[in-house]
Amino acid sequence: MNWSPHVEALLGAVGPLGNREFAPHAARWDDAGLDAGLAARCSEWGLFGLSAPEASGGAGVGMLGTVAVVEDIAAHSGSLAIRVAIHEAAAVGLALGLGDDELLARALGGDGFVGWCGASRGLSARAESHVRLQGAARMVPADGDVVAVGQGPEGAVVGFVRAADVGARRARSASGLCAAGWADLELDAEATHAGDDALARRLSARVSVGVAATACGLARAAITRAVEYARVREQFGQAIANFQAIQWKLANSATERDAAWMLTVKAAARLDAVADDAADAAARAQLAAVRSAVAACSEALQVHGGYGYTREFPIERLLRDARACSAIDRGDDDLRAAVVPGIVARFA
Repeated sequence: MNWSPHVEALLGAVGPLGNREFAPHAARWDDAGLDAGLAARCSEWGLFGLSAPEASGGAGVGMLGTVAVVEDIAAHSGSLAIRVAIHEAAAVGLALGLGDDELLARALGGDGFVGWCGASRGLSARAESHVRLQGAARMVPADGDVVAVGQGPEGAVVGFVRAADVGARRARSASGLCAAGWADLELDAEATHAGDDALARRLSARVSVGVAATACGLARAAITRAVEYARVREQFGQAIANFQAIQWKLANSATERDAAWMLTVKAAARLDAVADDAADAAARAQLAAVRSAVAACSEALQVHGGYGYTREFPIERLLRDARACSAIDRGDDDLRAAVVPGIVARFA
């Protein structure tokens, strides 16, 4: 991929950072959650506000640069990648969409990762002097401030809810992306910053692209591990990488992953261009990327044989994380429903 010099420089910094700060802790985070203060360090490292203009304190690389960074983080830690992706997509996206400098400063400040409660979670919205979001949301990635979408009489409304105003919150365990901050929420709160249906749909598309980038990073990590293992594991006097059955698994995984990555990059570019088909492109990217990640991780586990199920290798964690990507916001059925109108219009 030919990135801009700015994005190339950013990736050149994130790669060593991942090897030093993320990969050594990924397994521990899976058990114990992300370290306290990690959000502040992410802010210091320049991982908050990737899509925000440089004049506002961001990196100025748009969603295209954001997916490149998130994909690279995911190759080290899926949980951290999804937290960065959601924070960028929802918190930074809401601030940019509203043109709200105060909210953008809060998003860039590193006080914590902002969560996401999308339209599929069934919240309602009603307008008083301010917008009020109400309802129960189950199993959402939100352990601090939350950007939430509620359905009002005139369409969806998206708003920012501070952690102190969330109300009842019950932490939940999960099988994958275990440090994503999963929780059940009871919301009856005033949204301090609110946007309309169009902004809610744009933020949902940004989240989809972030999930897709995370899934692509997980797939790349699984393929890399499978290749490394296949080169050193021997059967019948030779490396199993020489066996056609193993080669085909790797070929299929790499092809599907690269196709999903191209869809993800395209969707990010369409978001940056504020294109009419950006939401459609984002749904396609998430649908393809999560499926390819699950397939790649499953094949990598088979390449490892019984060892793939053990915690001696990261493959089992990668597979759990890949499967959990579909629970972040929209599942396969919702994504297919979002893609269909564009297909019908295109081929009618």
